[in-house]
Amino acid sequence: MSEQETTEAAMTLLSRWIAKYGIPQALYGDRKNSFVISREPSVEEQLAGVQPRSHFQKACAKLGIEVLVAHSPQAKGRVERSHGVYQDRFMKELRLAGISGMAEANRFLEETYLPAVNAKFARPPACPQDGHAPALGADLREIMCFEDTRVLSRDFVVSFERRLFQVLPGNRPKPRPGDKITVRVRLDKSLDLYFRDEKLSVREIDKDQRKEAA
Repeated sequence: MSEQETTEAAMTLLSRWIAKYGIPQALYGDRKNSFVISREPSVEEQLAGVQPRSHFQKACAKLGIEVLVAHSPQAKGRVERSHGVYQDRFMKELRLAGISGMAEANRFLEETYLPAVNAKFARPPACPQDGHAPALGADLREIMCFEDTRVLSRDFVVSFERRLFQVLPGNRPKPRPGDKITVRVRLDKSLDLYFRDEKLSVREIDKDQRKEAA
């Protein structure tokens, strides 16, 4: 459970799934912005011949996971009906257990409720072959993240969400003003800058420090 159905929550859940079971072949979800982007491609994307993708889709693409979209609840009716029953019963179980906090609810969900549901309803699959691929040491911390592109200014500063980062001398390869820099923000809120897939040495500065450097 999480406070809202966000991209961050979806990435966190998928990371836990992969750590436990491996990498799935595909995910079947709805058209919410936390999963997919429905906007038209920009001029730059059209010239590059690519379709706009959400942060969640980009992360899945790195793992070879296909993201399928259901255009109506009826498209995955069995799942919706099953979840409706489980969710309704889950709320009643929480009340019977006297649980009202999210942390307690998640612990109860994982340790008590799901094992009981699986013990009652789980059945052996028709095909015993596992459809998951092994994670093989995939660094999910670096994959399940938010990546944005910024342009390096003439004074070798990258501006991102009202924060300024000075690119330090000695980086190899060395970016030039006008080059595109990738800003990677992980789920733990840590942030790094990359140029041609190489991590850059930077320091965060304020506006006064930028004026002094100029």
